[in-house]
Amino acid sequence: MKYSIISINAAKSKRKLMSEKIPSFYNLGKAQDEASRVQTKAKKFSVDENKNLTNSDYQKANDLVNEENRLFQGIATSKVFEGRSEKGSLTIKHLYAESAAYFAEIIKNNLPENSTPYTFADFGSAKGELLKNVLNLLKSYHFHTLGIDTELALKENDVAQEKISANLTQLPLEDKSIDLAMMRYVLQWNNQKNQQNILQEIARVIKGFAIVQHVGADNINTDLWRHNFNDVLAGQEVPKLERHGHFVSSREEIETWMKAQNINFQRLSERKVDRISDVLIERYALNEDEADTTRKILADKDYIIQTTWLIFPNKEPDNND
Repeated sequence: MKYSIISINAAKSKRKLMSEKIPSFYNLGKAQDEASRVQTKAKKFSVDENKNLTNSDYQKANDLVNEENRLFQGIATSKVFEGRSEKGSLTIKHLYAESAAYFAEIIKNNLPENSTPYTFADFGSAKGELLKNVLNLLKSYHFHTLGIDTELALKENDVAQEKISANLTQLPLEDKSIDLAMMRYVLQWNNQKNQQNILQEIARVIKGFAIVQHVGADNINTDLWRHNFNDVLAGQEVPKLERHGHFVSSREEIETWMKAQNINFQRLSERKVDRISDVLIERYALNEDEADTTRKILADKDYIIQTTWLIFPNKEPDNND
């Protein structure tokens, strides 16, 4: 019976949730896809066909997806993304709290105030934490805002006027259709090929400019730094931090890719931010032992390099050749 199949799938997902080890990115993605199918089926059977499933069954499936996503993203992720730190972390202040004011200043310096709304896209928007803070500093501007991310990530986004569920490597947008865009700390959670595709897509859809902010590997001791950081994300010592499919690229690597793709960019700033462990500890609510272990693994590589670029539209081909 269809009802029992859904119940079994939900039970399997719940057992995953209750286990000590948080699922890897790949496995969690599969679990979320399955849970989303459970939600869709539950809604269809209970509303459209009036089968055995009830609204309570649908709500349970919905709550399960939300809880798995909350644990995977980190219990305090939304607070961190807004730049709030219960522990007064300077790292969170530098990496998150200062972004909105910096982005707003860049926009003011490069975009005149307007009466006709600018199309403003937030790539990797999540709940819209950064977008909300930026908009609060640009009240004299008029925007039509787009939040672009996965369907699950956008579920609680009530900031963007329009939400677009999409893979950033294949944006469902026309060439030069976006006046302004921003993307913060998205690239490093993708593999090298996807990072290159994302950058190319941004350059394709931009009509004005995009602000891209990245946290990445040391430009000098790249492999040594990445070795320590990857050991943390392997999750063997701290299972809550297990991740797969990422590549924490350096500024040098990203700029090499952009040059190879003829992407028109300008580097605005770069700085070393110490104690990246503070972000992991607070975002994932690590206990004292987990926090100590994370710091020991990172050792003298407990820092990250923050870089900010402007990306401009792809150059038009020269028809004079």
